Amino acid sequence: MKLPPNPGKGGRNQHLALAAAIQLHGCENVLLLSAGTDGVDGNSDDAGALIDGATVMRGEVQGLDAESYLLRSCP
Repeated sequence: MKLPPNPGKGGRNQHLALAAAIQLHGCENVLLLSAGTDGVDGNSDDAGALIDGATVMRGEVQGLDAESYLLRSCP
């Protein structure tokens, strides 16, 4: 997965995890871990992300829209 020149906060692992969270929205008993073995992912303090089928819903409860965040990081 290739990120654009100015993708915002995070990196390819977090981008992959968010895209997967959108696709797996509502699925039960599914987890995805995307992590950098070097301990970093882009310009964030996190080395990746862990998502499940309820990740998007938890974000929506907090007023976040996963698709709009993903589109911000796509070329």
